[in-house]
Order: sequence, then C-alpha cells, then structure tokens
Amino acid sequence: MKKCNWLPVIGFILLSMVIFSYGFAQLSSATPPLTVKEIFSLQLSFTKARFVHIIKEWQDRGVLTHFMGHFKYDFIYLIGYSLLITSLFILLGCLLKNPNIKLWALLPISAGILDSIENTLEIAIIKNYSFNATLIFLQSLAAALKFLFVGISIVVIIYIVVKYALHDSDKKESDNF
Repeated sequence: MKKCNWLPVIGFILLSMVIFSYGFAQLSSATPPLTVKEIFSLQLSFTKARFVHIIKEWQDRGVLTHFMGHFKYDFIYLIGYSLLITSLFILLGCLLKNPNIKLWALLPISAGILDSIENTLEIAIIKNYSFNATLIFLQSLAAALKFLFVGISIVVIIYIVVKYALHDSDKKESDNF
C-alpha cells in the first residue's frame, strides 16, 4: 500500500466534523416541537395511510412548517455524517495500512445518497399533496436503508478499532516474553 498523506485525511476529518456539528445543531433547533420519535415515525411510515395520518396530525397541531423548515439543515447534516463516517474509514485504512478498509466508505456515502432521496421524496410528497403510495413506500425504504447503512458502518468501525486494539495489545504482551 502506498504511503498515506495525512494532511488531507486530517483536514477531511476536521471539515466533516464541522459540517456534522453545524448540521446537527441546526437540526436540533429547527425541529421542536416535533420529537425524534415523531420524525422517525414519518420517515418509516411505509404506508400511505400512516404517512397521511401523521401529516394531517402535524397540520392540526401547527407543526408541519417546523418539519418542512428542517430540510435545509438536514441536507447539511447528511453531508456531515456521510463525510465523517467516510473519513473514519479512510483514517482506519491509513493507520492499519489496509486499503480494503477504505471500501467500507461506500456504505456511509450510500447512506447519504439514500437520505437525499428520502428528503427529496418527503418534500415532493408533502408540498404537492401527492400522497402516492409507491413514493411513500420508496421514501420509507430509503430511510430504512439509510439507518441500516449508518448502523452497519458504526458497528464495522467499532469492530475494526476493537480488533486492532486487541491485536496490538496481544502483540505488545508477546513482545514482553
């Protein structure tokens, strides 16, 4: 494996942390009075009846505008988490001198693309009052896959770090004998 150029890797991590933090902070202030559970319920509604029920409830409560206003920050947030998780895979690949680890970076990139699709479909469905069952299902499928890909990414990163830490400590112990 060729030598890792650390300056771009560290810069990439720092930039992604700034984007992620900004997006998260803005999202956190843009969505109240909606709860995370309520937002996830819409994202993972899967059926037209459930989606329409949630939207009508939010309209009645006067909180639909909060939800619609959060998208400008959600797009920033999804770029941030996608870049941050991707940069962690790149960092691990460099540290462990294993280019195959960098292939895992495709998961968070895919999650970000799916999140963009999910957001775009939600905006189109709600703004156009076009409660098409197929589009609602596809929006929910994109959200579910996004969550799955982010979850797998985090588990893989933890696994690699733990495996490396255990392997490194075993190596140090054997060096002491």
